[in-house]
Parts: sequence; structure tokens; C-alpha cells
Amino acid sequence: MTIINYLVVMDTRYIMYLLLITQFFQSCDECKPDKYGEILELVVPITTSPSKDTFAIGDTISFKANFTKEIQIYNTNNTIRLDSFDFFGLFGISEISDSFERFNINIDTIVTVGQLGYLPLYDNAVAYPVTFLENDSGYHLEFKIVLNSSGIFWIRISAASFFYDKSNYDHPALYVCDNNRRDRIDVYYENASTSFNAYNNIFLKTKVDYLLQVLDYENFQKGGGISIFVQ
Repeated sequence: MTIINYLVVMDTRYIMYLLLITQFFQSCDECKPDKYGEILELVVPITTSPSKDTFAIGDTISFKANFTKEIQIYNTNNTIRLDSFDFFGLFGISEISDSFERFNINIDTIVTVGQLGYLPLYDNAVAYPVTFLENDSGYHLEFKIVLNSSGIFWIRISAASFFYDKSNYDHPALYVCDNNRRDRIDVYYENASTSFNAYNNIFLKTKVDYLLQVLDYENFQKGGGISIFVQ
């Protein structure tokens, strides 16, 4: 082998070594996705009491949420720890006795833990933003509503995923790793008082077509939905 050929071979090997070393360090710096994936689905437990289907005017329904910072991942046994996280919950109540949904409901509200706001929306719709009290033990919310009118009602707490868009909110849990933001964040409010019987025998009695089209029982559950008669 001539000296020139030898040098060419050495140069080629040297370049290959450099490429291998570069690839090695790049692989070490790669963003490794966490176990939760591109879509993060969180479950927030809530309870309503009394857990029954029929109420009288003047009755009170209590809502409570007390949970640790280890938040359940939907349909898994996994949890994720969330500190200083905003769940963007919206409490809603509407009358669905007829073929239209009526939002201007006469209720009184009593808040003992956290906050319950008032948010006028389009077409006379109203939502009540909820704010959880956060402390070392977790997140807490307690409030009551007094029912002041009769009819069939759909009551829920929900959170639209667009609240967690990049332009609206930022939190370390919204990232798979580094600057790789998750595709979507969903928060589901799981209510122990949600029942298929009430959904089937009360909610499905409504003549509000768009509700029947978009709210199957699974989506009804994810919004912590309950449906009741008020006499």
C-alpha cells in the first residue's frame, strides 16, 4: 500500500469515527418522550350529594372535590404529579325539559372552599368557572347550589381542551420533554353520582337535538354529568 493510499484510508476511518462520535452524543441529547404520550388525559374526582334523581324546589345539592397531587391518568393505573396546575373547570347547569336548552337558571350558590365565578357566554349561556384551593395535601373545592325552579336539568363540570393551548396556558406537565409540547390535554371530571340509569331515563328524555347527537354516555361521564328532575 502506498503512503498516499494509506493516508486516504486513515482519513476515511477518521471521518467515520467522527460521525459515530457525533451520532453518539446526539443520541444522548435526544428528547426521550415520557410514558404519558402526546395526549394527556387527566381524571379529577368530584362528588355530588345527595345522590338521587328527584328534588324539590328549595333543595340543595353539594359539590366536593378533594384529591392529592398525584392525578389519575384516564383508563390507566398511572398517575402524574401536578403542582400549581390550573384545571380550568367550568360548572354548568341548564334546563333541558323542552326542545331548547335554557341556561338562565335561578339558583343560589354557596361556596365554602375554592372559588366559583360567573361567566356570561353567547345566546344567554352562563358558565361558572371553578378555582381549586391548592395546599400541601392537594386540591380542594366545595360549594352548594340551591334549586329555585322546576324542570329537567343537566348539571356538569367540564374543561375544554383549548384552555391548554400554547397561547393560553403553560406548565411543565404540558410537555413530553424539552420544548416538545403535547398535542392535547384533556381533563375529565369523574362524578361518583353519574349513572347510566339517570342518563337513560332522564337526560335522554330531552328534545334538544344537538345534545342527543354529541353526548353519548361516555362523554356525559367525562363531564361529571348528572341529570335530575326538580318538582
